[in-house]
Amino acid sequence: MKQNFLVRLFSEAENDGLRKKFLIVFQFMFFAVITLNYVLPITDPDFPWHLKTGQYIVEHNEIPYEDPFLSTSEHFSTMREKFIVSQYWLAQVVFAKIYKWTDVRGLVLFEAFIYGAIFLVLWSILSRKGLLSAYIIVAMMAIIMKYFAGFRPQFFTFLFIPLLVMLLDGYLENRKANKKYLIFLPLLMLVWSNMHGGFIYGVVLIVLFVMGSSIQALRSRDGNDQKNFLLFCFVCFISILVSYINPNGYQALIVAIQPDYALISGRLVREYTPLVDEFYNDLAYREIFLFWIILAYVLIVMSIALIRREVRARDLLLTVVSLYIATTAIRFMPLFMLTALPLTQKYRNEMRLANGKAKITIKVLAVLIVILLFSHLVRQIPFHRLQSNFSLRQAVWYPARGVQFLKQNKIEGIIYNSHHHGGYLVYKLFPEYKVFSDSRSLYPQVMKDEYAIEDALRYPEDKNSFLYALVDVTSNKYPKAVFKKGDYTISKSEESSPGPEYWGKLLDKYKIDIIFHRAVSPFSGNIYPLTLRLINNNKWELIYFDGSTTIFVRNIEKFRDIIRKHGKDKTRIFDEIILENLPIRNKSYASIAYSFIMTGYYKLGEEFTEKALQANENDQLANFCKILLQLQKTDAGASGGKTIGEDLYPGPDERSNE
Repeated sequence: MKQNFLVRLFSEAENDGLRKKFLIVFQFMFFAVITLNYVLPITDPDFPWHLKTGQYIVEHNEIPYEDPFLSTSEHFSTMREKFIVSQYWLAQVVFAKIYKWTDVRGLVLFEAFIYGAIFLVLWSILSRKGLLSAYIIVAMMAIIMKYFAGFRPQFFTFLFIPLLVMLLDGYLENRKANKKYLIFLPLLMLVWSNMHGGFIYGVVLIVLFVMGSSIQALRSRDGNDQKNFLLFCFVCFISILVSYINPNGYQALIVAIQPDYALISGRLVREYTPLVDEFYNDLAYREIFLFWIILAYVLIVMSIALIRREVRARDLLLTVVSLYIATTAIRFMPLFMLTALPLTQKYRNEMRLANGKAKITIKVLAVLIVILLFSHLVRQIPFHRLQSNFSLRQAVWYPARGVQFLKQNKIEGIIYNSHHHGGYLVYKLFPEYKVFSDSRSLYPQVMKDEYAIEDALRYPEDKNSFLYALVDVTSNKYPKAVFKKGDYTISKSEESSPGPEYWGKLLDKYKIDIIFHRAVSPFSGNIYPLTLRLINNNKWELIYFDGSTTIFVRNIEKFRDIIRKHGKDKTRIFDEIILENLPIRNKSYASIAYSFIMTGYYKLGEEFTEKALQANENDQLANFCKILLQLQKTDAGASGGKTIGEDLYPGPDERSNE
């Protein structure tokens, strides 16, 4: 008995007092550890505009149907704008109220509590047919879901999915005993449809449950079964109908299923990348690897049930559809797991081996896995900075010092900013300032114009903006060098040709006076072409940089005093490029190398150029740096007018995923 002590504690067959006490203590510790894992500082770029919208609703006692925060709102008005501005109102009001009563600490605890509730609901479903496997699955889910954690209303969708599956599946499994479950369906859908656009997935689940259950109901000859099924269909219909009671009515369903970011920006956002593609990305390898384990587990359980002809049609349908949705984008991975895992609980007896010794071996192994996963979760708790996690932590999305500089110096004007900064600027600067865009990405044309400015496009379809930006700046150091790419031969004189370029025209169109932007991409470390083009542009002056953002203002009389007081040498941008790339990543080697070369640190420039080429031999900027180092050694760039050929550019100018 002693050698099987752990097995005895976790065995469903045992029912003694020791086991009960131990399991109560372990269960409390297990979920306490998981909850502590989700006591995370708030760094999500979407959180600030959610909070500000909630505060706006509370202060004005109305749901906005037009955006009040952006200077570009007057240019466009779409159904998508109305959806995003108003659809999350209930969640946003909850955020605003908690913030008012408890400040950021309460919001951090609230997020941790919601995620703890998600895993508790999942565990309560799975533990009915296997305690050990329930702990293993929930522990893996806790690790995976941390990748998706962020203070957004989407965590309500993560909570409501297993609740909805539990209600629907619970009623269908035992219609007499669980009739009370149907009472909560309309209420759940009503709350969900006013908290997050993910309620459309709830509608899909309800439809799939009805479709999958209709086959069994039509085959049944029991009149009571058919009556119960009709009752089920009626409540499901009412639940879907009730979900229309939201600020956008039935139109919310239409907007929610439209392709989102790809249509707006034309750029690939990482959370929208297909699941298979993300498997090869080492930044999320642990989470993706565990997802494949859970996927394999679901497929094995369902396959065995299918072979034995015991799987319900609805369960098979829900598993297949949710898996298909998950493969389209990594952001939908949780939808599959939170849908399919609760459905497996009724089939997991099929996984048990008949041989007694094999059972013991498997259970001992399962206990060890539980201990290993639990230990990992304990190690992941940031005990050394747990107190600091109760904060709105400054991040690349939260340029706190730059905002403080603007407010302290009372610099008035219309701001151009990246949408990643926008939410925080809205939160901190409204109503004194309105901003150009934020991570809501409300207006497709504004997003396109934002990227056109960011990329410093000379004309709308410019494909060589980064090359020209490099030449514009590099020619200061190598004035007689000639740069060649394909049919293009670019010299300093050509770059200095008069006439405003497309990016400058856009700044004029939106009457931009202040450029509040990073020097490099926070995702890839690549230098923004805009950053380089501003160095030689006399219309703009650098007045601030801090390692996370830069501020330029127009060189006009309005800003004469602030330029005189805070104006900087624009070549300091190269210092900013290095600072923004800390901590150093493989993708940022080339940007750092170029900055060192342009500031005269050639040895360091050569070192980082070699690292960049080792990481990617086709890196355009790294090859450019390689030639610059050769020019420096021969002094050909300064006196001989050496041509840099197209072999420098082995591939197209590509931007990394955001």
